Parts: sequence; structure tokens; C-alpha cells
Amino acid sequence: MKKMAIILVLALVLAFAGCNEPEPKGDGNGKEGDFTSETIQEVLAKAENIDNIYYDSVMTVNGIPMMTVKYWIKGKKVKTELIAFGQTTTAIYDSQYMYTYDPQTDMYLKIEQEYAGEGDIKSLSNQALQETSLKEIKKEKVDGKNARVVEFTVIDDITGEEQEIKAWFWEKHGILLKMEVETSQGKMGMEIKDIEIGSVQDSVFEVPEDKIQSRDGFI
Repeated sequence: MKKMAIILVLALVLAFAGCNEPEPKGDGNGKEGDFTSETIQEVLAKAENIDNIYYDSVMTVNGIPMMTVKYWIKGKKVKTELIAFGQTTTAIYDSQYMYTYDPQTDMYLKIEQEYAGEGDIKSLSNQALQETSLKEIKKEKVDGKNARVVEFTVIDDITGEEQEIKAWFWEKHGILLKMEVETSQGKMGMEIKDIEIGSVQDSVFEVPEDKIQSRDGFI
């Protein structure tokens, strides 16, 4: 079984170490009621219906926060801000191009590259759904949200090492809330914070025409 994209995202942490309708801000942060009788497959499938979402993804190593990636997603448009060690890297994607922001020149570098979706919580739900080793082990609350806790096994394509993944998926929307993976280098984790569904505006993805520079120096 091939390694999930999340392993690549969490590996980056070690390198540093060393829904369609608008809902209120912080959607679901209040207490939720009883768990449903839905299967884990039915829960995970809900993520496909979300096309407008903002959240913070906090990466940890042995429980220590190492970096945060902020995501704004609306349809095929995506904006990310990677924050680590006081540095912020901003990228904006549309259906054809990626724009990376250089704060020193106050310009955006334009590259022909689509957003692959690796590492965002919607794609992770779909990837978990495809895992044949997926098993639900319990139900519990995460910050007041009803969560389905699952385990599955993946093989690291680089090391060939078998890795056990433990993940918490939000029952209401089918998206990831938390994930842990034990590796020979320690416990890597991901926690999803400040989720807002339906709040992302088109203005988030705007790139001023006079600040765009292509790779060869021409727009």
C-alpha cells in the first residue's frame, strides 16, 4: 500500500525540526449532541461536499508545535500560508497557475502548476476512505466536536517502514481534526484548528496584476 500524502507533509515537519452553506466563524466549536449511527465510510464521504473552508493545520513533533499551515479553499482556488521559525511562505493557486509571494520584492512569481491537493483535510478524508486497512476503534469528543477515531497502516515509500496512523475525523463534516503517526524519529502529529466553513471570499485569492512576475521575468 502506498504512503499517504500526509506522510510527506509530516516529513516536512521533521525537516524543520532538524459544506456549501455559510456557517458561523469557528463552525462546530460548540458542544454537539449524540453520535450518529452512520458508518465511518458515510462520515468520510461527507468531506467531498465541502468546497469552501478555512482552517489552520498545526504540525507537531513529539507534541511540540513546529509549523502552521493556514488554508483557504474555495472551489478550485486555494491559498496557503506556511509559518515556521518566524518566516511566512504564501502561495495562491487557481485552476492553472501557482503564485508565490516574495516579501523582499513585494512580487508574486507565477508558475504554471495546478494545486495537487496533497495534505489538505478534504483530500485526506478521501485517501483514508481508500485505505483497505481502515478500522474505526472508538468515538470521542475533540474540542466539543463528535469525532470518529480510526487506525490504518501505510508503507513509507522511501524507507519501506510500516507506519500506524491514528486519526480523528469530524462526524458532522467528515474532515480531519487530528492525526498521529509513530515513526523511528518520533511521534509526528497534525491538529486542525479554527475551522470556518462557508466564510472564504474571492478577494482572498486576488493577485494584483502589477505585482505578477513569471519565472523568466515576464508576465
